[in-house]
Amino acid sequence: FRGSARFPRGLASVQDSVPFRADMNTTFKIDGGRVVFDEINLATDGTRSTLKGDVDMAHWPEQMYSITSTIDMPRMRRIFFANDKFELGGTAQFEGTFHLFKGDVRPDGTTSGGRELKGRFRAPTMFVNDYRFDDMNGSVRWLPRSVLVHDARARLFGVQSQF
Repeated sequence: FRGSARFPRGLASVQDSVPFRADMNTTFKIDGGRVVFDEINLATDGTRSTLKGDVDMAHWPEQMYSITSTIDMPRMRRIFFANDKFELGGTAQFEGTFHLFKGDVRPDGTTSGGRELKGRFRAPTMFVNDYRFDDMNGSVRWLPRSVLVHDARARLFGVQSQF
């Protein structure tokens, strides 16, 4: 079975974030107990993403997607850090995976289930308040209870920095 799906003007929110608009269209096939998405085009308020992946219906909620996104950093700050007093500037690229599965994350950070978003990000220029970071890149892992940024590098005041 092959099909397509779409929704315009959806409303989404993540935990306590500001709700944001989402538009999606996709094509898929059902193969046995799997729904395989050829391509999902997802436009949210502040991102443009392309995903590919599948849902294993026999092991619900098992899902895995590869993601490529363009992210508007000022809009993300207003959505996810609405009550904080800092500014972000720039546009970032993200490539990674999203995995949704039964269970949770253990106290030591390993997963026994739950959700995990991980991948690499890069931005030619990014601003945090008045600080300019050029050639920003690194890795991120977002779990239910933490966001870990590691192996990050950028030029700050003309000097290569690591954090």
